[in-house]
Amino acid sequence: MEDFLIVYNISQEFISSTEKMAKMKALLDQENWNEIDVPDEFQTIVTSLSSDSMSDGHRDEAPGTSNSGTI
Repeated sequence: MEDFLIVYNISQEFISSTEKMAKMKALLDQENWNEIDVPDEFQTIVTSLSSDSMSDGHRDEAPGTSNSGTI
């Protein structure tokens, strides 16, 4: 019975976090996101941060997007 409760609690935590992620995704999907031009110095900072994250394997870029010249 104790093993069942452990698995049940883990499952409930997973479901709860999945529901929270779905709500956050819905909120972000409703936002209006526009591409803008930024000064080169700021783009260089963002690009270097992105490159650091990418080399760690933590960066996912959406298909058809580019990080050159815009944030």
